[in-house]
Amino acid sequence: MDKSIIQVNTILELAEAFAIRKKVFVEEQGIDEKLDFDIHDHLASHILVYYGEKPVATGRLLMEDDRGHISRIAVLKDFRGQGLGRIVVESLEKLARNEGAHAVSLHPHAYLKMFYMALGYHEVPNSKFKLGRHRLIKMIKLL
Repeated sequence: MDKSIIQVNTILELAEAFAIRKKVFVEEQGIDEKLDFDIHDHLASHILVYYGEKPVATGRLLMEDDRGHISRIAVLKDFRGQGLGRIVVESLEKLARNEGAHAVSLHPHAYLKMFYMALGYHEVPNSKFKLGRHRLIKMIKLL
C-alpha cells in the first residue's frame, strides 16, 4: 500500500491527527489529555501520514524565531516498525527548513534516544525531566 504525507490544512485533517494522538498518548501511554492537547496546537503546523486511505501517523512543528520545535509524534500501534516515525520527523524537519529554521529540538521519551540519535539528534546535557510517569529528554539537531 502507498504511503502519503500531507500538511494539515483542514479541520477534518486536524481531527484525524488529534485522534491518532489520543489513541497513542492518552489511551496507550496514560498521558492526561490536558497535557497532550494545548494552546500550541493552533499555532503549530501539523502533518499526517496516510497508509492508503487511513491516517496512521502525525506530528507537529512549532516555530520559535529561527528554531523549530517538533512534538506530538505518534504512530498507531499496528503501523509501528515500518519507518513511519522517521517519515514524520524528516517531514517536519523539511517544513522547519522551509520556514527558515537553523535547528530543531524535541523532547522524546528517554527510551527513544537511540532512534533520534540515528536521525542526527544530540541529547542536551542535564536535560532529563519527568512528565507524569514518563522520563523525557531534550534533543537538538542543526539543520
